Amino acid sequence: MRLLLIFNRICYIYLKSIPIYKAMAYNNQLADRVRELLVDEEEVTEKEMFSGVCFMVDQKMCICVSGDELLCRIGTEKVQLELENGNCRNMMNNGRLMKDYVYVEEAGFDQPKKLFYWVKLCLAFNPYAKASKKKQ
Repeated sequence: MRLLLIFNRICYIYLKSIPIYKAMAYNNQLADRVRELLVDEEEVTEKEMFSGVCFMVDQKMCICVSGDELLCRIGTEKVQLELENGNCRNMMNNGRLMKDYVYVEEAGFDQPKKLFYWVKLCLAFNPYAKASKKKQ
């Protein structure tokens, strides 16, 4: 798995050097930190979306790095709890509230322990999350 992380990083660096390739504007160091925390999970893939990179676990969106923030899929109950704690904000998509998702600003994961907390919340909800419909 570590070799896969190294390979992904080398590919990104190579593609970034090609003028036609447009890199997504997200914090690469944060993405690497999330990758390291997901290294022991099976079936982790990366997909560019939400102006960043999303980590899919079991073909379901789990956590994303978008700009300098995290987009976390933690479920409606945990969203309410975390909003009350003031650690995050709701995700809005085209004026619609996305009930299972929150954005977490940098202050919410500035320490490794805090980032670990958010990744574990996302992984705990993942088995209950619905997979998106496959495009034909």
